[in-house]
Amino acid sequence: MLKKLDQRDRDKGQSFLRAFKLMEAIARSSTPLSATELSDLTGTSRPSVVRLCQTLQEEGLVSRAIDGKSYTYGARLCRLGMDIMAGGAMMAERSLLLRQATENIGETCNIVVHDHGTMVIADRVESNWAVRAAFDVGTRVPLETSASGKLFLSSLPKASKSRILTAIAKSSGADKRKKLQKELDAIRAQGFSVDDQILQEGMAAVAVPIKDSRGRFCAALSAQGATFRFSVKGKDAEKHAAMLRPFADQFQKLIGAA
Repeated sequence: MLKKLDQRDRDKGQSFLRAFKLMEAIARSSTPLSATELSDLTGTSRPSVVRLCQTLQEEGLVSRAIDGKSYTYGARLCRLGMDIMAGGAMMAERSLLLRQATENIGETCNIVVHDHGTMVIADRVESNWAVRAAFDVGTRVPLETSASGKLFLSSLPKASKSRILTAIAKSSGADKRKKLQKELDAIRAQGFSVDDQILQEGMAAVAVPIKDSRGRFCAALSAQGATFRFSVKGKDAEKHAAMLRPFADQFQKLIGAA
């Protein structure tokens, strides 16, 4: 009986390690991975990959990509990464950096991450202005209309971006796709994104990327403010982005330390 229990424990341990390797491979990849690709990367049989990914998907750790076939990280795995960043001394350092960014630019600053086809405000430090954007931590904003969402879209590989733009075109039309594609090309070239009263009337935002140690998009650092004092037109947007970048670089170092 004891031998049987020991064998069961060993089997559970092996399953856990295989599942962990799958999550690790998904987290490290800049694009969604198919079951075959995960099998090759982790040395796990394809049937086991499918079975384990099904379990991970049920737990919110892994999710299906937009193509319905490959796998990407789930909301729970994303939150786990943010929780690691928020732990102990790192939380204090992250909060301090975000507060310094807010004080430096004079407007509310956010850390925004991608989750299940939307952008989620993961952390936020409010400015002292009476008139400011009415968003809270946990608020979800659309990819195609938010500064952080467009920044994320611009960072995607061509194939992934094309699939998302095709989905957007089905509901918004081909003209919307062409306009958004042109804007994403400009964002990729300039390294920052803006929202000028699209998400919320009277409010504007600028976002710059926070990248991981491999140079991949990890999150966006954005600043939001009322348009009568926070313009994002022309040189003003470039000035705001330049003020945010040093803090984004510090966040990148913090992520690398994790």
